[in-house]
Amino acid sequence: MLGVVMFAVTASSLAAADDSGWYVGANMGQSRAKIDDSRIVNGLLDDGYATTAIDDANRHFGYKLFGGYQVNKYFALEGGYFDLGKFGFIADTVPPPD
Repeated sequence: MLGVVMFAVTASSLAAADDSGWYVGANMGQSRAKIDDSRIVNGLLDDGYATTAIDDANRHFGYKLFGGYQVNKYFALEGGYFDLGKFGFIADTVPPPD
């Protein structure tokens, strides 16, 4: 832990010394979604389908890429791309009676 803190202190002083220029960065990690199962069940019920089971796909890998140009320490132009992954659900239903 102490090594991580020392690296952060050292790296932050180097980053603060440069007030302008190009930069790029990336982040990645797990993204999560809240899927409202009761709303799905009620919507299917309104259409005449009884739901027997729901399988949620509510976690996926997400990432972000960004870059920009820092004009001075107060102004920069930046652009980026976010991909939060794919989420969804599978609902097993009983068809409506004829």
